[in-house]
Amino acid sequence: MTILRPLQGLLARLGLVIFIGSILAFALGLLYPVQRSLDLGRYSDPTYRYEVQGVFPLGTGAVVEKALGPRSCLLALFETELGAGSLSAGPTELDAMSPGCPGGMSRFPSSTRVAHSEVAGPAWLDVGVDAARALKVWTGSQVEVSLGPGIAPVALTVRDIYAVRASGSAFTAMAPASILFAQLPVGAGPGYSTALTDRPAGEIETRLAASPARPELERAKGYPPFIVSESTLAERAAEASTNSLGLVRTLGALAVIGVVLLVLREFDVFRRGSSQAIAVIYRLGGSLTACVTSAFAAAAVVSTVAIGSAAVLARFAYAQGWMASTFPPDLDRLLLAVVAGTVALAAVSAVVMARLAVRDLDA
Repeated sequence: MTILRPLQGLLARLGLVIFIGSILAFALGLLYPVQRSLDLGRYSDPTYRYEVQGVFPLGTGAVVEKALGPRSCLLALFETELGAGSLSAGPTELDAMSPGCPGGMSRFPSSTRVAHSEVAGPAWLDVGVDAARALKVWTGSQVEVSLGPGIAPVALTVRDIYAVRASGSAFTAMAPASILFAQLPVGAGPGYSTALTDRPAGEIETRLAASPARPELERAKGYPPFIVSESTLAERAAEASTNSLGLVRTLGALAVIGVVLLVLREFDVFRRGSSQAIAVIYRLGGSLTACVTSAFAAAAVVSTVAIGSAAVLARFAYAQGWMASTFPPDLDRLLLAVVAGTVALAAVSAVVMARLAVRDLDA
């Protein structure tokens, strides 16, 4: 421990510089990955294989769901506006879920959920995090859903908040169809327009063709429906995203390289600055190897704490909405891997610099 006392100033400088540099690199390097993750959040962990797009009148909902099988869900799509106090969020693409939707099947993957609160009864609303930030609401808050001119808005309680976005709309949300249709005049509902299912495309066509609902679907010009795979929708969302994968990878790599170069530079500064103190102890009979090992082990620990703290603080800034709407949960593994890799490179740098210090002092 004796060697560390004269090196306290150098260790403090090492930690402070690496911390500041790392937090800037993480904050800027995560910006585009976070935005792309939000753009593609709907398809990060899908609970369905195909979307069946067409016209499914309200009276055919139960029959169509039965034809498609137990793992299917009908959606009525509303282009609406959400409101909370004097604030509004629109246009909002709202998925109105049919009563027969199985639990967990939706276009909002559970892996993207960033907040949850239990809501008693059917008057719940799930929203994308962009809408939550725009309305300044969180779980448990009351939000009004506009259903059109002359119709009283429906007050719902925010149940879940998700790190997802909808292509073509500023905001996205999800609510039970029954409570929305009940507020509309008879026959004024938009009907269901999308079905989610895990059935193969060929089987979907066969089942709908043999369904008792087919004649009514044909009269509503909803047959044959358009079937599109989840993977195709994910590809379209990726193409529409302004945050290309190449840009994400390039800026992320530059941020990591910047931190690594900063760590190398600071370890070199530490090596040069500590050489005098180590040399004095060595001349007084101390062990050169022990002194160098203690000094650079302490430097490695300080750099690890600095890098880890910077990553935690950067993630906190995103989660609080200071840098973006939120920090998507699916990026936690990526951030952990980057931090672990950077810390490992810092440890290797410490070993290399320690050997150089021994060589210089032993010369």
